[in-house]
Amino acid sequence: MNTTLLRNLGNKIILTALLAFSPAALVAQVIPGDIITSDLTLTANLDASGYAGSALRVGANNITIDGAGFTITVNGNNSGFELYSRTGVTIKNATVVSSVAGQGRGINISNSNSCIIQNNTFAGLSSAIYTGGTSRWNEFISNDFSDATYIGYYGNNTNEQGSRFIDNDFTGAGNWALHVGG
Repeated sequence: MNTTLLRNLGNKIILTALLAFSPAALVAQVIPGDIITSDLTLTANLDASGYAGSALRVGANNITIDGAGFTITVNGNNSGFELYSRTGVTIKNATVVSSVAGQGRGINISNSNSCIIQNNTFAGLSSAIYTGGTSRWNEFISNDFSDATYIGYYGNNTNEQGSRFIDNDFTGAGNWALHVGG
């Protein structure tokens, strides 16, 4: 065999070996309704506009979901991400839009603590972020809430404390930029 053929064959074997031992999150795309239980980086846009539920549900603590700049489209009544009773989850670099202008939520957070929501864009949704139950010590950093037609951030609970908002854009949010009540 000539040297070029051997080099190409060797590269294919190495690539195959690397893919075989790589985490599935690096090479797998999700479908609407998937429960995410390990670190995930999106590899394409996700159209959940025909799905009757949250586009992605977080099913484990201490994981990172990196949208990698891709867009999740939700139908008018659901969320891009759902966190229920989770701790230490990071959601970053995603764009969540609604297929029906002025409806849906970007992220629905309930009874979840110490989560980081960072560098996301929420467009055409009723609420960019909605929290409920006892959700504490969450951080919202460098997100664009400006195109939420109703509320940028809605905290609907009496047990919310310690959440921090750092360098977010609320400039065009509809009725309220921030609404914290219970």
